[in-house]
Amino acid sequence: MNEKQLLLRLGSIKAYADGTIEAGGMHFDAAYVRTTLDDRTSTRSHVAPIGVFFAIAFIWVFLLSLFFLLIRETRTSGVIFVTIEDRVDGRIWTESLIVGAGFQRTDILKRYAHLQKIINWRISALDYPETSNVNS
Repeated sequence: MNEKQLLLRLGSIKAYADGTIEAGGMHFDAAYVRTTLDDRTSTRSHVAPIGVFFAIAFIWVFLLSLFFLLIRETRTSGVIFVTIEDRVDGRIWTESLIVGAGFQRTDILKRYAHLQKIINWRISALDYPETSNVNS
């Protein structure tokens, strides 16, 4: 039973402890990939519908009803594209990650940053093999 240790999952992109990345059934060596991130999300803020409702409901108390218009609602939506390109043979995989909330966007960006750290670790392990602590 020789199962690889999964370090990171970003959609269908998986990074393993042995320095390999799997995306869409293709296997990449992390030392020879280039990744890009294209963030096409938008965040907008507007008056919440419940604020408008309470402003109309309490119109008889004029100043109090204006405070309800301060209730804001923030929405984040869009898509983030993560592309992995093999610098050796030119294979490319693009993953589309749909974002429906602000915390999802933050999570995807943190996972992408971690993927970059895994790639940089793999590159440094090849550059300086005597300082690498792989499987120790």
